[in-house]
Amino acid sequence: MEIVIEGREHVLTKKPVYIGYGGEGIIYKGVIDRQEYMLKFHRDDDLQSRVRQILDRVSKRKQPSVLSFRSFPVGSGTAKASEIERDGEDYMVMAFRWINGKKFSEYMQDDFKNANIELKKRQAKSLLEALNFFENCGIVHGDLSVDNILVDDLENFHIIDVEGAGLTHRRILNQWVFKPRTFGTAIPGFPRAPELQRGSISLYVDRWAAAQLVAFILTAQIPFAFLKVFDYKSLEELMGIAEDFRKNEKFEYSWPPLGSENHSNVNTNFNIEAARREFKKSSPYLPFLLYKTFIFGFNNPKRRPSSREWLTRLGI
Repeated sequence: MEIVIEGREHVLTKKPVYIGYGGEGIIYKGVIDRQEYMLKFHRDDDLQSRVRQILDRVSKRKQPSVLSFRSFPVGSGTAKASEIERDGEDYMVMAFRWINGKKFSEYMQDDFKNANIELKKRQAKSLLEALNFFENCGIVHGDLSVDNILVDDLENFHIIDVEGAGLTHRRILNQWVFKPRTFGTAIPGFPRAPELQRGSISLYVDRWAAAQLVAFILTAQIPFAFLKVFDYKSLEELMGIAEDFRKNEKFEYSWPPLGSENHSNVNTNFNIEAARREFKKSSPYLPFLLYKTFIFGFNNPKRRPSSREWLTRLGI
């Protein structure tokens, strides 16, 4: 099995350890020159081409730490099917640096409750820095979720599955070179962007996903936990209720929005007022940013605040 890592050719002599199936291939853990790597085996020429174009965009840019270690492949090669005890044709291999840690979906259930506010701010900032880098490079991840963030032993974030991201043209406004392969993973309490639920995609789906993640990181509150149903129709009803209340002279930006108690799918066991206090306590600007993302940005994704606006208003 021959793999080129950062310009040097290596022969993998020790059998890699099977981990499981990933979104784009079969995952193994291998040791090369005493360094551990995550090896992704696949037979997808299109994926190989997409990865080359993504790497071409990011190779000359300074990457934030949340992306620089694990997000992009550092090597590639080929392997015979027999070398991983498979049948058929040879495989292509992508090599990523190995991370000791767990998915954020696991971390949020176990370790997250013990995180202090400074750590939470650092994690939220790193996620927003990743989004800012993606937008500057014309990359749309398309599937930012609690399952695509790894948390290492020092509780740092690492975004994964970037090889399935979409890429936009540099010179042709709002045009795709290619779209993301996965348009959002359905996670309970974290609804996909409205356009994804209707079978399309925008350039701003990552802003919708990141807003939910940042809000949860800072407050330990799931932004849509006050609803029992998270489909397009339910979110559309919420948008209508919120905008009707915005006409009231006593209106203020809050999350959950004023009037949420009247939603047909409201979770009657959820304390909406207590949630409003928690979101506001984290930052007086957080309710506005969430309102702007989920209400103003419901039908008009471009109105969702950028990562730069989030970082500036939150002051992190």
